[in-house]
Amino acid sequence: MQGFNDLLLSKKTCVKEIIFSGDKTAIDHIFHLESPNIHNQITEFGEKIFFTGWIIGKKQSVKFIRFCTSEKIIEETKVERSRPDVTLNYPDFPNTEMSGFLESLKMDELSNNGEIILEAIFDDGTIVKLAIIKYEKYLSKGGLLSIANNIGNNWIENPYYEKAEKSLHGFWDESTCFKKLFNQLDLTHVLELACGHGRHGENLRGKAQKLTMMDINTSNIEFCTERFKNEKNFEVIKNNGINFQPISDNSVRSIFCYDAMVHFDHRCVLSYLQDTKRILVPGGLALYHHSNYPNNNFKHYGQNPHARNYMTKELFAEYATGSGLIIKEQIVINWGDEKDLDCITLVGT
Repeated sequence: MQGFNDLLLSKKTCVKEIIFSGDKTAIDHIFHLESPNIHNQITEFGEKIFFTGWIIGKKQSVKFIRFCTSEKIIEETKVERSRPDVTLNYPDFPNTEMSGFLESLKMDELSNNGEIILEAIFDDGTIVKLAIIKYEKYLSKGGLLSIANNIGNNWIENPYYEKAEKSLHGFWDESTCFKKLFNQLDLTHVLELACGHGRHGENLRGKAQKLTMMDINTSNIEFCTERFKNEKNFEVIKNNGINFQPISDNSVRSIFCYDAMVHFDHRCVLSYLQDTKRILVPGGLALYHHSNYPNNNFKHYGQNPHARNYMTKELFAEYATGSGLIIKEQIVINWGDEKDLDCITLVGT
């Protein structure tokens, strides 16, 4: 069985779930989908995914199978392929001889995660929903790096940093859930992921024996290097946006990331969780502030409430445990006026 990392770095499309609309042997038709199948990892032959099956109408013929998303029609294919096996098994039904269909969809025209809706269009124009196929495309390492860089580029020289310097109390006041969980971290060697301009590092002056600050953007690395140039126990490192390289294995006691992972693509989050397991010492802890926004839509994440990317408390827990981490605590929180928009998760090795 493939692990999370194998899937993440493979060029495959995984069918996560197939939801059939009612009984496949319905009053007006019988429908059978032969491929894709649930849990199949489907290699993208020529960047396409193939759909095969058959359908027969009990009173009238099915003319087309329509493939669509919630927002648009992707393709329509005629039901016209020879299926003598269907005729053999259903001799009393009309028009069974040419009841098969075959269609291929180009993967570059589909979102990285989503749903394909299959509909039958009968001779009289009646449209019947047949199934919903939930899928996810797993990326090459290069594809994942590209996504991380695109998101990182949104935060180069961003006015957010100056505003954020004035809103630290929500993280560091003793009464906050952030601080209560942070107090469990061992500050012998702590790493901050996506440090930005270093506002959280200020709170660790004189507290952390060693602080490693990490960010994808060169401008942030330069800013923090200058800001903390007199702190001999602080180091600032540029990373690639998907893992903690070049940090050594089993070398960090604690990790935290505040108000940044909420914007990450969920596959980048998974990649970081896998590498969390690698760099933490046995018994180490990581505290991650991530999105709890459940709408995996086709919009740019910047159009979502507070620019939250798709992630849920449950999916984060699945990714973490699948990466060999232990869930210590999860707290769902409001952000601004948005109820339950975020989550704080403490994981350990």
